Amino acid sequence: MRCSSTTAKCAVLSLLLTLLLIYRQTTSLPPVYLLDGRPGGAAAAYLAADIGESAVRLARAVGVTKLANAACQNGHALPQLLRRVSSSRAQQWAAARAYFWRQRPHVLRAAAEFELHPYWPRATNGTASFEALVGERAAAMAAALAADGRDDFVVEKDKCLMYAYLRRHCLPLAPVLRTWRGSPAEVRAALLGMAADGGVAWPLYLKMCHLTQGPEDSVRQLRSAAWTARHIDDVEAFVASKWARRAHDADRFLANAMDAITSGLRAGAMAQAAFSSPAELKVLVLWGRVYVAYVMAELSGVLTREGLFERGCRACCVQQQALPTPLAAVPELAWIARERQLPRAWLLAETAAAAMGADQVRIDIFLRKGAPAALVVNEISLHTGAPLHFHAEFAALLWSQTGRYKRYPAEGAWRRKVAGAALHQLGVGSAVPPPNLHAVLRGLHEMKAWGDNHSARIAQCLGSKKPKPGRAAA
Repeated sequence: MRCSSTTAKCAVLSLLLTLLLIYRQTTSLPPVYLLDGRPGGAAAAYLAADIGESAVRLARAVGVTKLANAACQNGHALPQLLRRVSSSRAQQWAAARAYFWRQRPHVLRAAAEFELHPYWPRATNGTASFEALVGERAAAMAAALAADGRDDFVVEKDKCLMYAYLRRHCLPLAPVLRTWRGSPAEVRAALLGMAADGGVAWPLYLKMCHLTQGPEDSVRQLRSAAWTARHIDDVEAFVASKWARRAHDADRFLANAMDAITSGLRAGAMAQAAFSSPAELKVLVLWGRVYVAYVMAELSGVLTREGLFERGCRACCVQQQALPTPLAAVPELAWIARERQLPRAWLLAETAAAAMGADQVRIDIFLRKGAPAALVVNEISLHTGAPLHFHAEFAALLWSQTGRYKRYPAEGAWRRKVAGAALHQLGVGSAVPPPNLHAVLRGLHEMKAWGDNHSARIAQCLGSKKPKPGRAAA
């Protein structure tokens, strides 16, 4: 644009053009279907609750959310600045550093016994931020797909294949009732049939297979048979609006690499049984050992492996709100400590991570108050954006600077592309064994002994498979 008059007039014209662009961006956005079925813990839900649905969509359309995440999400620059200008932030950073030094020997010992799957690129940049390392992984996965057709990423990027993979590893899950790959009309017809079937327990969760990123807003709760039948047109519209979409992580700068690996995913949907009254732990596992978790329950914040809680604010840029406090001293969350839910959650997360042979992965786990053995895996994330508070800097160090690990025994079969050797095709009973098989079997046998409603299924899935003796986690 050329301006031949005053600077003030140029500024007004620029502002008007910007507002016109924003208007066109927001008015061209597709409608959002079944808002009242959106899960409360979803990223789209908490952002909409805090700043409004329209504001979120506007911010995303013009790139504000991407810039905000770059500044606030598990990076280096902001924490380093804050700890130098704020004494309270310096104390929070110092607590995270002290925790790192206490945990580092345990992580190094775990890594030395850990079989790393060759699909995962080694993170070796010891000065990079955690978010930068996540971006490097995405770029390496895109390069492997382009150069060699490696699509092992579907173990997480295709939700339906992910649940099948977790089932083959005998891990406790909320049951998947149906999977559809045909069309939205097929989903409509099947859901109407399920609504007419008195044997189906409601509510259910309708999830899109090929859309896993938070901004895709791809999960809806179907409250009851009557509710589903009454809203079936909106249900079908929701599925149709998502069916042709290609995943796009609009809130992060790694979106281009992620788009390269998700653009070819096959569309699909699934219906999953509900897990009633859940609290969720988003558990970060490094080299097969839990480091921290983000808890979403009556309060949200970071939990350390030692059982300390750091209150957080999900919609805040500076998310840590307080110094670490013993979990048992936090009234809203004390039940987790009182019922000794954390040791079980850590075992489940480490068992799931071992099966992937991934040096860094997030395992999301549902807990239920009053039922410490009922926990299940909700999903997994290879490119976590969950808040880590001041632990992000030190998690990046542990991820990237661990030197010793073991070679995956079936690496040759994977490199030769033997049938069934792709990561997402593995299971505890597969012809090609998964990484860390005996660590996985040890974890499953311990879970089987819990004596809950998952025990029989784990026992049936395991059959006669037993682990070799091994050292328990510290």
